[in-house]
Amino acid sequence: MERFWEPVTAASGKVTYCLGQPIDAVDRERTTPNGMPLYGRLDVSDVITLARSIVPLVPKGGDFRVVSDSEIGYTQLREGPVVLIGAFDNVWTMRITQDLPFGFEYDSQVRRLVDRKSPEKRFWTLQWQVPYTKLAKDYAIIARIHDSVTGQPVIIIAGILGEGTEAASEVVFKPAYLDEMLKKAPKNWDQLNLEAVIETNVIEGHAGPPTVLAVETWR
Repeated sequence: MERFWEPVTAASGKVTYCLGQPIDAVDRERTTPNGMPLYGRLDVSDVITLARSIVPLVPKGGDFRVVSDSEIGYTQLREGPVVLIGAFDNVWTMRITQDLPFGFEYDSQVRRLVDRKSPEKRFWTLQWQVPYTKLAKDYAIIARIHDSVTGQPVIIIAGILGEGTEAASEVVFKPAYLDEMLKKAPKNWDQLNLEAVIETNVIEGHAGPPTVLAVETWR
């Protein structure tokens, strides 16, 4: 697990954890003791993912900040490593994954995770019209890349819905799941950009164990 998180834990600059923000989520009247506005509608899955992704940094005593996607721009993203949490509600996840092998798309009927490298453009889809409580699966991306625009390492943990995000966070938090993902990558994966697709069964609105469907690496 240390090798996976090394771009974050070994950084000299401040690490930015960037979460998606639903519209009207900020309650400007309520703040934390240090003056940060509270986000009354943050997805619980995003909070769980944030907590799990901070754990590797704590023993190193690294400096970090937690922001919403609307509170940060490219200037701040260039200051140090970035951990992006969430997909469709996080503009930075959507921008940075535009040119990656696996990315997110949507239209009036579906949200989908697409494999841009496959000749048939393989994809994994959730239908808009299916009630949330009836969803049986969710899909997510895990990415560990060096972003050419910001010049910084970026880790992305993002599901189509919150259950996918939470399942993906379990992969990068629990060594057994992480080892399963990395078995699908070359031995020198830590010297490459890496991206994976994760699937989880959703049972009564809760994410089940994660399954790694695909892994891509590149320089």
